[in-house]
Amino acid sequence: MDLPLIAYHLHKWWSVEIPAGASVNNIPQDILHRVKEEIVQLLEVSCLIEPHKEPSIVRRVSVRGRGEVAVFDPNPGIDTWMKRKRSRPNLPQDTADSNSQSTNRHPNVDCPEFTLTTLKELFGAGKYQLIGMVELLLEGVKGGLSCRAVNEKIKSFGGSEVVDNKLYETASKLEKKQLTRFQKNITEIRKMMNAGIPAHVPFRLHEDVKIVKYFAEGERYSSGDVLPRKLWEKSRDNPRVIARHAQVMARHIIHEYNISPARFPALMQCFSVMLLNRPLDKKELFSAATFRNHI
Repeated sequence: MDLPLIAYHLHKWWSVEIPAGASVNNIPQDILHRVKEEIVQLLEVSCLIEPHKEPSIVRRVSVRGRGEVAVFDPNPGIDTWMKRKRSRPNLPQDTADSNSQSTNRHPNVDCPEFTLTTLKELFGAGKYQLIGMVELLLEGVKGGLSCRAVNEKIKSFGGSEVVDNKLYETASKLEKKQLTRFQKNITEIRKMMNAGIPAHVPFRLHEDVKIVKYFAEGERYSSGDVLPRKLWEKSRDNPRVIARHAQVMARHIIHEYNISPARFPALMQCFSVMLLNRPLDKKELFSAATFRNHI
């Protein structure tokens, strides 16, 4: 990298003054050092390199040439992220996506919220719930869902971030091809998430699992909530028998609450939908006959 050449031509972007009469070959070392720091910080904010110091706060000089110092908040909401994105000049890296450097945006819609650069910044700051919210927002708008319906879907997956009306209106004005392109940006982030999971960690983000649900389930599991429990186990004579703990609890429920064994599997399905938000699979559920033989 030709640092003196970069400093000579782009110093005004960072409000760095080069002495009058200075040329490319005699720029002071303190100026070169200042420009180098700005380049490193720009690469860090763009998630192109790992932070070389504590990532809680990143400070950089305004690119608008006013000498202002901007603070990079490590815990911003979506509004903070978007205001910062809109305040930056329309550089190529701000509009990059997984297909092209060209935005092809609707003439009246400014949507830096969904660019790959923004999503990478959210990813680098650990804002996975915000990324998941954007994923469901784009999917919902493409499917014709209202803002309220999108938020209900987010909450059903255990999401903690919801869409405000302003962001929904921005997304709803996008053309279909724009929505598709931004959804591809989400796909790129999903690949980054899976690539960052160590080989010894068994949890993977599958294609049919939403990002919001993936992290909500991970937080639930980490807190000690390990539903669902296995209902089956192997024995010497039978590779598939009702697990001991399931037998004990089922027997207690039947006798304590006077439940018919024939109705118990159906009751299990009802509780499964209530607790797990899904019915039990055939491999998980046992029939009334199997239940009577084991209880």
